[in-house]
Amino acid sequence: LRFLPNVAGNGLVFRLGRHLEKTSRQASNDLRGLFGNFLEAHIESLFRDATRNRSVRIFREQKYGSPEMKSSDLVLFDGETAVFIDVTATRFNQRESVVGLNDSTIERDVRRFVTDKVTREIARCVRDFRAGTLAFENIDPTKIKHVYGLVISPQGVPRLIGLTRIIDRLVPEMPEGLSDWEFFDVNEVETLPKIFPGTLDLAQLI
Repeated sequence: LRFLPNVAGNGLVFRLGRHLEKTSRQASNDLRGLFGNFLEAHIESLFRDATRNRSVRIFREQKYGSPEMKSSDLVLFDGETAVFIDVTATRFNQRESVVGLNDSTIERDVRRFVTDKVTREIARCVRDFRAGTLAFENIDPTKIKHVYGLVISPQGVPRLIGLTRIIDRLVPEMPEGLSDWEFFDVNEVETLPKIFPGTLDLAQLI
């Protein structure tokens, strides 16, 4: 698992995926799916390490409802606090966003793997949780007072003023049901067990 940050950071998985796409789109999709599953498992293990001495319950993605939908990739409960986490294997377009600094491409990327995850997917799961459609074993929605959204990506998103303004424009108001939300990269999450060895309080995470 410690190999993950290097793979995620330098884009080897993404470059290999693009190469495979030239010969087999299915193989490329399989690789990205494998990487996504691996990333989710890694994030789960980090949060388990960071909260092991607390009464935190962690749930992986589950299917629910009719028509069938999927919950957030990870949902953590700690007392009266819940954190709905979406782990995305998507990153900025290297050529147009990172190198070319194309405004429209940057906004498209931010919308695709940050803000849409919060305003659509996480917000939906929170609404369904409050309504009782999305249920977690022995968790009473009425006892949860604070719900946070968290998007985790393999690539760091620089906290630049221009980028912050794009996010503020795409998410002008706090999504219904959320107390707050944030986005981290894998390396930031990896520091949690080191800073909070088993003692992480989810209420202070965001």
